[in-house]
Amino acid sequence: ELDALYNTNEKITLRDVILDPVLYFLNNYIKRRGYKDGIAGYVMTMLFTIQIFLQHAAQYEKKIGQKFKSI
Repeated sequence: ELDALYNTNEKITLRDVILDPVLYFLNNYIKRRGYKDGIAGYVMTMLFTIQIFLQHAAQYEKKIGQKFKSI
């Protein structure tokens, strides 16, 4: 699944790795009122936030690895 992400031309930065999960959490938990679902809303939002972070981190790690291979 992540190989499909790696093959895209999307440029990912360290800022994206850190900021995108935080913005996702704020958007879904606060703006879309996930807090009204109680602990279930929090857990679901956190699980998806962690998933986004791990996907972006893996993509960034591969990008950095490619830079060092070319040196």
